Amino acid sequence: MKTTLSLFILFHVFGSANAQLEKVITSDVVWNGVTTSSTGRIFVNFPRIEGDTGKRIGEVLKNGTIIPYPDAEWNNWESGADVNEKFVRTNSLRIGPDGLLWVVDTGRPSMGQDPLSENALKLVSIDIATNIAESQRNLINFLRIAIFVVMAWIGGLKAFQYEADGIVPFVANSPVMSFFYNHPDEYKAHKNKEGELIPANVKWNTENGTYTFAYALGTAIVVIGLLTLLGIWFPKIGLAGGLLTFGMSLVTLSFLITTPEAYVPDIGGTDYGLPYLSGAGRLVIKDIIMMAGGLVVASDAAQRILKNYN
Repeated sequence: MKTTLSLFILFHVFGSANAQLEKVITSDVVWNGVTTSSTGRIFVNFPRIEGDTGKRIGEVLKNGTIIPYPDAEWNNWESGADVNEKFVRTNSLRIGPDGLLWVVDTGRPSMGQDPLSENALKLVSIDIATNIAESQRNLINFLRIAIFVVMAWIGGLKAFQYEADGIVPFVANSPVMSFFYNHPDEYKAHKNKEGELIPANVKWNTENGTYTFAYALGTAIVVIGLLTLLGIWFPKIGLAGGLLTFGMSLVTLSFLITTPEAYVPDIGGTDYGLPYLSGAGRLVIKDIIMMAGGLVVASDAAQRILKNYN
């Protein structure tokens, strides 16, 4: 049997002593909680006492449609599924003084059952400006930390001879970077293997500008990583860091087009050229992950900036 509930808002008409009720929205599914934001957004709670599937938390749109909130993934829990970022059975919600939507999840599949293990019983806070739960925010901040660790480590290594020598083929073959070297066309005759130190090659690389460029590049990479990390506390700085991470990764991925050493050479084997990535090429292709990470943290920072303006 369906139950129909009507949500009413009480307001006072200017100059009138009588209060009026206005019907805002109806539902054929039971609600046991409603809260509104300062901007008029309406959020409702579906108790699901019998453990049935469906929305747990919903947002009422202006046209009367109720959509799962913050998204469908949080509202599609089924028996046996992970409970960390899903509502099991919610029983209350409210907008706090901090502007966040706070939701109590009992962690009980149905009335009378014990809470499930792990994080089924939880208090979830959701930033309604970005529609992101705080647990998701923690994951994004972890991504910022991960980007910083990679950037600081790799950037710092650019100060060492072996790493500076290692990027020569990429820079020398790049149409947008080769001008940083004095003799980019001659690099093949002066390559040092990792761990190898040939004084004549070091002398050539010094004259080529290899080490000067590596120091500058390493510094830039560390700075980008630091900007990204600071996005945890300063969204405008984090936006710059995320966009620069994306841009740097895009340049790095272009090496797959411009650098012959990115692919296995034809020296007698049957697997060479495209799509057979060499060790260098396999390192480059992983920058797709960095590029995606840069976009994620930049998007999050942009949403936080917009929230502050609103």
